[in-house]
Amino acid sequence: TLLNNIDVIFVKQFFSADNAGLYSAWSLFAKIIFYVVGPLSSVIFVFLARNKDHPDQQQFALAVSLLILAITASGAFVGYFYYPGLIVGIFFGHQFSVISPLLAKAAFFGFFYCAITLLNHYFIVRQSKVILVLPVLTPLYVGILFFLERNLETVMDFTILFSAIIALVYCLAFTKSAKQTVYV
Repeated sequence: TLLNNIDVIFVKQFFSADNAGLYSAWSLFAKIIFYVVGPLSSVIFVFLARNKDHPDQQQFALAVSLLILAITASGAFVGYFYYPGLIVGIFFGHQFSVISPLLAKAAFFGFFYCAITLLNHYFIVRQSKVILVLPVLTPLYVGILFFLERNLETVMDFTILFSAIIALVYCLAFTKSAKQTVYV
C-alpha cells in the first residue's frame, strides 16, 4: 500500500498543484492495470492459501496470473503508446494532455506494481521471508525521492526503476523456490 501511495503523497507535498494533479493522473493510468488484474490477484491468493500442500499448483496459478498480467500490461502499453491523447482525453479531458508523451511509462509501472502484488501474495502464503524485501527497501526509496531532481519525469522514472528492482528480486526468489519444489 505504501508503494502504491508514497510517490503521489511526495509529489503532492513538494510539487505545484498542477504537477501533482498531472502526476496523480499518470499514476492512475498505471493503476488501471492493477484494477483490471487486481481481482485476479485476490482470487489467486485464496487459491494459493487453500492449496498449501500443493506448491506445484501454487506456482502454476502464480505463473498463469503473471502471464495474464503481462498480456494486460502489453495491451495497456500499446494503447498508451499509440493512442495517448485519445485515452487521456477520454478519462481526464484534454487539459491533461501534457502527460500524453509519458503515458506509456505508466504501463511499465502498472505492470511492475501488479507483479509485486501477485508475488507478494505468493510469498505470504509460502510464509517466506522474501516478503520483507519491500518493507526493508521502501525507506530507501522514500529517502532517495528527496534527493531527486524535482520534475515529474524523474520521479516517474525512479518509481518505475524501484518497482522493477523489487519485481526482479521477487521473480528471482520465485524461480529459486520453483526449482527447489521440482527437485526436492
